[in-house]
Amino acid sequence: MKFSQQNARIRPYKRNLSNVRPDPDGSLGGGYDPEDIAEAGEEVTHSFIKVLPGFKANRWSPSLKVVSWVGGIVAVVAAAGLVKWLGWA
Repeated sequence: MKFSQQNARIRPYKRNLSNVRPDPDGSLGGGYDPEDIAEAGEEVTHSFIKVLPGFKANRWSPSLKVVSWVGGIVAVVAAAGLVKWLGWA
């Protein structure tokens, strides 16, 4: 494609682009102001976030750790007793 043909195709777009003016406040256009967003609806944060950030433990969390350790020890002792009772060791 020759330069003159390409320039002829681009000319209408350049004409439309020259009509576009930036906002006087310097924004890029579109979007909402922060104060409009803050007042634009119902507060739903507490519907989705129930506890403080980084907080996951519940009431039973320490107890579950103790039970898992004790259960592991009991399982090893029971397995050793079974091996001895069967005469495998």
